[in-house]
Amino acid sequence: DASIKGNYNGFSFEISPYLNLITNYLYSYFPGGIDTTQQPNYPYRHFAQTDARLYGFDATAAFQLMEHWAITVRGSYVNASQVRDSVVPLPFIPPLKGLMRLNYQDNIYSGMIEWRVAAAPDRLGTGETPTAGYGIVNLGAGMKLTQGSMAHYISVHCDNLLNQSYRDNLSVFKDFLPQPGRGFRLTYDVIF
Repeated sequence: DASIKGNYNGFSFEISPYLNLITNYLYSYFPGGIDTTQQPNYPYRHFAQTDARLYGFDATAAFQLMEHWAITVRGSYVNASQVRDSVVPLPFIPPLKGLMRLNYQDNIYSGMIEWRVAAAPDRLGTGETPTAGYGIVNLGAGMKLTQGSMAHYISVHCDNLLNQSYRDNLSVFKDFLPQPGRGFRLTYDVIF
């Protein structure tokens, strides 16, 4: 793998392409059978090993739009295949993913809005079922209060603001359950 980084006035980036050749790579897959001994009935999961080739990239760029405001853009992709006897896609590999985040930060207040997206997987491995692409919106806001040498950080986040129903292709339960809907988190940290 390699990494290229750059930092300029108000702009930074990092691009990391990679190629991994792995002997005896361990992976799991669903062969199609169902365990009927318990309720609910779940599919059997098998484990195997093979020689594998994985290549892809991670890329991030950040822009300082103006004082206190910045935007971050991130993307990643991986192509993974069995290469022992023939070239076959490996199961449970993330599709093309991206993120766009707008941040506000001053000495007291912070806030962010982000859009996370994933494409529909275009290479399915043994036993995988297709999932649709998705995009979800997350929000967050916080404040910092100082008291002597202590700093109090209070923040609230709303994940999946629009309550989007979506399924992640990496989830082993994707055929039974979607990903979580709208959720809230309240965080309080003290640094001293």
